Amino acid sequence: MMRTVLGRGETFRCEILNYRKNGTPFWNGLTVSPLRDAAGVITHSVSVQRDVTGQRTMQDQLRFLALHDPVTGLPNRTALDQYLFRGTGPGITAVGIIDLDDVKEINDAYGHETGDALLIDFARRLQRRTRDQGFLPGLAGMNSLSLLRAWAPETLTKI
Repeated sequence: MMRTVLGRGETFRCEILNYRKNGTPFWNGLTVSPLRDAAGVITHSVSVQRDVTGQRTMQDQLRFLALHDPVTGLPNRTALDQYLFRGTGPGITAVGIIDLDDVKEINDAYGHETGDALLIDFARRLQRRTRDQGFLPGLAGMNSLSLLRAWAPETLTKI
């Protein structure tokens, strides 16, 4: 691909996962530009490399935050829309809506940190129960929706 782009006389840009001598990975932003002689013929190329690991990490974090609840880490409504749009494979066996009551009262009495800890623990417990059997997005407020793709009725009983 790079040869094709440079052969057309264009600048080639990409990001490459690279490894340091100690084995730690880093993202390398690579720019390669063709150099021409007086007649306009490409004779050489010059490249510039830079460590773009910080930018890649930030992009990954932003992508995660765009699709997940910042408190529980559960997928959000946007992720749910994408999941449903993509299709769910063999079909949804069950849909459940879970509403946690009195979280506002817990926040008011013990502080938001305690309420958040409750939500995080609850989300983890639900994720452990559903495992690979379904998709568990958190919705507005304290609601969660569970889309379960179970292959047998006994699987649903376990959840």
